[in-house]
Amino acid sequence: MNSPLDPIFWITFVYFLIVVFIAYYIPGFLLIRKLKLNFLNQLVLSIITGLVLLSLQGFLFGYLHLRILSYFYVFFCLILYIKSLPLNKIKSAIKRIKFSKPDIITSSIIIVGTFIQLTSVWFNGIKFKDGLYFCCGIPDTLFHLALTNELINRFPPNEPGISGVLLQNYHYLSNLSVSELIRIFNLPLINTEYQYMTILLSILLGLSTVVLANILELGTQFKRWFVFLIYFAGDILFLLPFLNGKGINFGLTTLENASSLWISPPRFYSIVIFICALSVFTLWLKRKDYLLGLVMAILMGSLIGFKIYVGAIALFGLSILAIKYTLQKNFKMLIPIILTFLISFLIYYPVNKSAGGLIFSGFWRFEDFAAQPILGISNLELARRVYLDHKSLIRVLEYDLIFGFLYIFFSSGILLVGLAQTKNSLKKLSTDFNIMAISGLLISCIFGFFFLQKTGGANSSQFLISIYIIGSIYAALAISYWTKRVNKKVALVIMILLILIASTRVLHDTYFRIENIANKTGLVLNNSKLNSYKYLATISNNNIVLTFGEGTDCIFINFIGNKSTFDCNVGAPVDRGVDLSKRSKIKQYIFSNNNNIKTRQLILANNISYIYIPNDKSIENNIKSLGFVKLYQNSSSAIYKVN
Repeated sequence: MNSPLDPIFWITFVYFLIVVFIAYYIPGFLLIRKLKLNFLNQLVLSIITGLVLLSLQGFLFGYLHLRILSYFYVFFCLILYIKSLPLNKIKSAIKRIKFSKPDIITSSIIIVGTFIQLTSVWFNGIKFKDGLYFCCGIPDTLFHLALTNELINRFPPNEPGISGVLLQNYHYLSNLSVSELIRIFNLPLINTEYQYMTILLSILLGLSTVVLANILELGTQFKRWFVFLIYFAGDILFLLPFLNGKGINFGLTTLENASSLWISPPRFYSIVIFICALSVFTLWLKRKDYLLGLVMAILMGSLIGFKIYVGAIALFGLSILAIKYTLQKNFKMLIPIILTFLISFLIYYPVNKSAGGLIFSGFWRFEDFAAQPILGISNLELARRVYLDHKSLIRVLEYDLIFGFLYIFFSSGILLVGLAQTKNSLKKLSTDFNIMAISGLLISCIFGFFFLQKTGGANSSQFLISIYIIGSIYAALAISYWTKRVNKKVALVIMILLILIASTRVLHDTYFRIENIANKTGLVLNNSKLNSYKYLATISNNNIVLTFGEGTDCIFINFIGNKSTFDCNVGAPVDRGVDLSKRSKIKQYIFSNNNNIKTRQLILANNISYIYIPNDKSIENNIKSLGFVKLYQNSSSAIYKVN
């Protein structure tokens, strides 16, 4: 881990870009080179496709216990690429590359949007003189670092911080795409995860949006609005308290806005890949080419391993399109869709075969939303409960529908403009594209609005990611269509209002994130703690470490100390069906019981080799009484070895 003030940080970043070219661009280029795309489209689609391919080979070779083949995969692709280069024609080939004049407005949106998104993630794991600083997204930030580290060391991975428990019911291809780069090319973990990859992906988000807009051929104005919404679309929930006379209040949000997508790295990766997949899907619909169908199947099918909820959008939409092709007996177009489902199954089943499924929750999400005091409408929820007690079901339904309307309207914000379509505006997209996108959106929303997960509970709200992705396409389509049909001055006023409405939440949240970073609000891991974790990393074996309490020591020990811990509640393992109650009881007994014989038996029976404790005399005396050897101590911590 290097500080951005250290020249090594930026030298390593240049090395990282070379690695991206070799590990992402080259394999992706080799797959899509025959598609005859322009320079920008080919560059962006090659990098994103290559990212997916690196993840899939890591997944395959990992399960085959042949991870060494990853080196051969990269080397083989590099040799093929070099052989494919017409060395005697390189100069003329470079001259033939056409760089279209950049659109200053679109480029500016991407630059500003990238900066805004990086404020929510880039200052995680930054080294400074007092230690390590984590600005945002705690504890998810720590969980994903530990998970990436797990994937570097073993496959399939354990639950980060929980020894001997396989990670199940979770999508980790995004972590695998980073861990493979680190494992093969010896890149630094923290810098790669939260500084280098975030810059790359945030820029690719905008560029992939430009590529899709270019392929859809809907004009410059559509492209600009599409890119703007992808970076700046936010909810307008802050207006609901204002309309109720309680003033503007930004204290509640139902869905992460465009500026906070990095709070969940898998979601960010999946959105970039999905937009790329939509580009290939659009080309496939136009050309009906088998190679395009294969690339589309790989991208769409892999989404289930990057973020299940985004993968669901693709699979829902393609399933409805498959019904259409079946009725038309267009079996040629069915083949790539079937392949997509096969790839999804092969990725999903090994990791998620014990997933709990969904539970119908009725209007619970809307009712819970209305009950929030900050919104000023909790009196309506009280009224609904009165009608429910009196079994006035019609009135209950009436209130639920009102809550549902308010939830959707204020959560979606400007994206609801996408509903203002006409027959002519929808014709600008192909029928098959509309079927896939709209059906994927609607089915995902049904699951997000009316279902909860058996494991993860209200996480089913993440099905609503579809509103952000698909909604941005149709909102951009509607705005670009209607603003061409009104007076220029009126159109200008409308566009300014839409920009202000869309970006207020994003700009507000960004301002406060920057303020928090300037004040170092967040988690600061001091040098004393950091040195104790680094000491554990010097111990060559990977035996189990027992940590005291329910803090973050366990997760830091995983990715800094490079050791497994006995138990760890960081990262919500319960959401994935992990029951830690037995380990918690054992841990509690070890640190509180005076029966030294039984305590030693428990420690040895659970293969605990090291005990990591804070500098606390009562705890230390308890461990000392067990006769264990003290290996290390500083101002914050002590480490004992079990005899």
